[in-house]
Amino acid sequence: MAAAEDDPWEKGCVEGVLQALVHSINSQGDYDDSLEKKNIRASAKPIVEYAPALILRKRSAKGLTEALKRIKAQIEYGEDIPGEFADLAEISKKDGFESSTELEEATVAFNGEVFFPKPSNDEQSRIVNKIRAASGVLVQGPPGTGKSHTIANLICHLLATGQRTLITAKTPRALQVLEGLVPDELRPLCINLLGSGFE
Repeated sequence: MAAAEDDPWEKGCVEGVLQALVHSINSQGDYDDSLEKKNIRASAKPIVEYAPALILRKRSAKGLTEALKRIKAQIEYGEDIPGEFADLAEISKKDGFESSTELEEATVAFNGEVFFPKPSNDEQSRIVNKIRAASGVLVQGPPGTGKSHTIANLICHLLATGQRTLITAKTPRALQVLEGLVPDELRPLCINLLGSGFE
């Protein structure tokens, strides 16, 4: 699992662990790597299936601090900045780091249609370009600067281009505000889970 760097989507590394698990339970056990839905069935021998799930939990301040210290140490030893952090910092690696201006120039080639149902500006269009080239984009600003409006436009664009989104927030109120900004026509495509957490 260490080779997968804690990435559950690294199927090759995870599969080895699952195969070892089922064979440690019973030498006749089977490992099923298909992602197709199966009917529940009884079996005389154990069957382990590859069935990834996304579980979100709040990370403790201590855990986050330790993760950031590990990343800092990796960078100090000359390793690359993890891609997610580089994307958020709007830098990329190509024989050295490119500036955010170079990243913008690299992504300006996108000439597809942008599907924003609400009024928009050039900055929102640049965000769409950056999303196409990076695995993360940081949008920040003080209250009242239009972040929720921008997120509503991005949700609509991503849905219109056949993509899925997962929106999370610290409070249900933030999600309710965002829900109110999504056009009525698109709300049936959205599933809302608002609450204070799981017991």
